[in-house]
Amino acid sequence: MIALARALVLAMPNSRRQPLLVLGLTLAVLGLVGVAGDAGGEEGFWRPDRPPLEQLAERHGFRPPVGYFERIGAATLRIADGGGCAVLVSGEGLVATSHHLVRERVDELGARGGLILEQGFLALRREREIPLPGLRLEQLVDTVDVSARLAEAVATRLADDREGDLFAVRARAIQDLIDTESTRSGLLCRVSDAEGPDGRTVLQRFRVHRDVRLVFLPDAAAATFGGDIDNFHFPRYWLDVAFLRLYEQDQPLVTPDHFDWAGPEDVVEPGDFIVLAGYPERIGRLMPPALVRRELETRHQAVIRLYDGMIAAYERFAGRGEAQRRQVLNELAAFGNARKSYAGQAEAMLRRGGIERMEASWAAAIGRVPGGDEALADEIEALSKRLVALFEAGEDERRQRLFSRLESRSLGQARELLRYARAVGQLDEGDPRLDEQRVALLADLNVDAELEAVVAAARLELARGELGQDDLFVAACDAVAGEAGIARAVLDSKIRDLAFRARLIAAGPAAIIAADDPMIRLAARLEPVWARLWGPESKARDTEIAMLADRIVFAASARRVPRYGPEPDGSLRVSFGEVRGFERGGSLVPPITNLFGLFARHRAMRGEAPFVLPRAFLEARDRLDLAGNVNFAFSADAGRGSSGGPVLDRQGRVLGLLFDINYENLGQYFVYGEEGRGVAVDAGFVLEALRKIYDAGALADELLGLSGPR
Repeated sequence: MIALARALVLAMPNSRRQPLLVLGLTLAVLGLVGVAGDAGGEEGFWRPDRPPLEQLAERHGFRPPVGYFERIGAATLRIADGGGCAVLVSGEGLVATSHHLVRERVDELGARGGLILEQGFLALRREREIPLPGLRLEQLVDTVDVSARLAEAVATRLADDREGDLFAVRARAIQDLIDTESTRSGLLCRVSDAEGPDGRTVLQRFRVHRDVRLVFLPDAAAATFGGDIDNFHFPRYWLDVAFLRLYEQDQPLVTPDHFDWAGPEDVVEPGDFIVLAGYPERIGRLMPPALVRRELETRHQAVIRLYDGMIAAYERFAGRGEAQRRQVLNELAAFGNARKSYAGQAEAMLRRGGIERMEASWAAAIGRVPGGDEALADEIEALSKRLVALFEAGEDERRQRLFSRLESRSLGQARELLRYARAVGQLDEGDPRLDEQRVALLADLNVDAELEAVVAAARLELARGELGQDDLFVAACDAVAGEAGIARAVLDSKIRDLAFRARLIAAGPAAIIAADDPMIRLAARLEPVWARLWGPESKARDTEIAMLADRIVFAASARRVPRYGPEPDGSLRVSFGEVRGFERGGSLVPPITNLFGLFARHRAMRGEAPFVLPRAFLEARDRLDLAGNVNFAFSADAGRGSSGGPVLDRQGRVLGLLFDINYENLGQYFVYGEEGRGVAVDAGFVLEALRKIYDAGALADELLGLSGPR
């Protein structure tokens, strides 16, 4: 539960992640309750070993071929360290995923990576495929039912400790199981039991692929056509795809369990049945609605103001010149997307009926329905009211956590120097932990001081506006910065100089603590502020919140409600739906875009950024099938973490890759919406681009099984 508590108190959400509210994470982590009855629409994330076969046959006439779901497990890969999915698409280790999921790894290649992102890349021969050292792909090896084994372990522990908390005991038993199996098998192991106490608990074992090489990447202009303006919207026209290859012992990995790529004759049409596979992250559809409303009206709005301030700061820096603009493109996109996500969630829930739908689901989940257990419902609602009150009492502290940061790596390094100085007096000189700290402190920071100064100044002014001039964080920053301001303090710091850090470490702890460097002095002043906000008392409150949420889930799960639309827990899941349009403002939005629409949008926007088409597209226009699909929307439940996952047809062919959701689907973290859609890049568009735009016919042939090694 301590690890869970830490996860619960992330005050500043990662700008590249979908926002996770505290209780939502708690409930979803425990994953013990579900919405009763028919969830409606295409709601639900199902484990491939437990697909709803009767529902699929009745609703879609789908009876999967032998081995259909087993292949999903072997061929759908999870991207480690950042999330997302990929899919095996040839017998020689070829992997398809989304452009946006590998962007950071390519960027880590330095100047060469920046050029690849801008201009694109194609390896004409295997020996020219580029290793991406930071990229790891996880492949499911098998799924083992450990329900009985876990139940026995929990019973034994409770017999030895009759006062032990059931949830804490179970968490320890699960971790022991994972540790034992990881050691025995040498594989990465995870446990999935989001089906609740009546469902099976399974152990999933993964092989981790570390030699992953870049095969093809389209230019950024094609991959992200329309940029943040079109992001989360539909119609869309993105070539959001990348191809990688798995290697073993410097040879392409043989991968017989792969999906076939849909051929030119397999055209996606409205109404087509599809299966989406992926590793969706936890969601919060079973939060108490009163808490969701409170969070959306308070913390969500604070986060939006924070992101507005950060976007303005990065735009100021980008205005200094073309080099600076390129430097912060990723940050501007990340904050812009996150801001749109928060705003879209608030709109979907507060102004488009999301809260009301969630209240109906909540009533069903706790039994506040005709024929339900009223006493149990009363108990759950009483616990929920206590939880809401606890959250309301901690609102000021959570706002302080959100704004009490400068997002400065220089300040972070200064803080690590002070921690090292304290550790020297507490640990023996030969302790390996000291060596680890020294190695980290003597690594190149690679920080742009000018950018860091702009961001720090913006963060401090945001904190001043939100927390007040007398706030301890604001006061500490002002005391060190003085009249010159925090930006000047960042620029004047020598902490980014490796030689300066090396001299301080050599001089010893006293020299570090006494150093007259603005970032070191600021870190020392802020330490007690951060200790109060993230210290033992704060952790104790967070643990209390987590345990109270445990009780709510335990009470609700006692009803043993049949699961209709299971929620995800980060394990492999499948969802089902159709290629389908949706209603917006009284008009129907068609589910498929085509190349004619792409060129029309480019022309209508005068080819100005971010609606720039690469020259290769414009030159190839007369050779392209302008009626050919580009992107399509579908109704299957699509959660964050499934980007890059395959969209499959009835035979298991790849029709496309998920890369986004529509704006109407932004509330799906809290409640399923009938107008919510996943958005995929069409497999036919990928083939058309490879053959007629990028002169990558050999790669297209490999996708279709028409060629041997290049």
